[in-house]
Amino acid sequence: MKKILYFLLLSGFALPGQGQSTSDYFPAQQRRHIYEKLVAKYAPRTDEWYIGTEGFIRTDRSSITNTFAGILSPRNVNQVGWGLHIGYTYRQQWGVEGGFVSSPVHNSFVINRHPFPIALRYDSDKFNFMVRGKRMLLPTSKVGLRSGLWLTAEAWLMPNRGRSVDRFLVDGLRYRDFQTSPDTVIIRSMTSTNLRPTATVQVGLEYNARLSDQWYVSVYGRRAWGFGNAVTTDMTYLDNGWSTQTSMVKGDGQGYSFGVSLRFVYAQRYASLNNIFKLKGNSPRKKGIALVETKSEDL
Repeated sequence: MKKILYFLLLSGFALPGQGQSTSDYFPAQQRRHIYEKLVAKYAPRTDEWYIGTEGFIRTDRSSITNTFAGILSPRNVNQVGWGLHIGYTYRQQWGVEGGFVSSPVHNSFVINRHPFPIALRYDSDKFNFMVRGKRMLLPTSKVGLRSGLWLTAEAWLMPNRGRSVDRFLVDGLRYRDFQTSPDTVIIRSMTSTNLRPTATVQVGLEYNARLSDQWYVSVYGRRAWGFGNAVTTDMTYLDNGWSTQTSMVKGDGQGYSFGVSLRFVYAQRYASLNNIFKLKGNSPRKKGIALVETKSEDL
């Protein structure tokens, strides 16, 4: 009897053990949810489509062809602007955006009249069509390269309407050296916008930071150059009734801008992640532990 019991006991230990598989612990729906979370966290995005808005402060610099011996001087203008755009990024390396911006070109100058100078400012049409290209320069996040420093280059196109903005006349007296009686000085002016479309080209740096899986915020600074005068002031200088000089104050959009942009990602595509365990820092066989390859189509 003892031999029989001893034999049965040894047979029980010799039988192969059967444990629960991974699928018994994690049902298919739960495994799919875990996989999607890992993909969203670790897999790089190959494509993103988003909408965004921006607000900025723009500084315009006017230019003057003739100051009338110091009577005229240019004046910088600081003005708030805003814009809306849609965009697309490829592999978090290249991007393109398009939209419209509300920001007129300014034309501002000062007539140095004693004792109170006269400051004048004129604006062009304010709506611009915008297209922008972006290139990632320096990623600052380790997961998905979703935050970093970008180089931007863009062009604005302003349609213009060719309208007359303003006319004015300023008169006064001016004493010259060794004069006993003053000269009568008159400045006549006419300001108008361009009949043809004008353009502005901008280059800048933008730091883009990821707030969540769908929201991003960025801060930027840009330098602008104008092509074509959007708003122009033509002036004539009359001395004792005689036209002696002319001058032109031109506003082409050159200057600087600093702003903040907020964007929302409404669609994205991730890179294929065939093995969710083959992540950075996890070798397939480490410390004698064998990892099982799990493919997305198996979940």
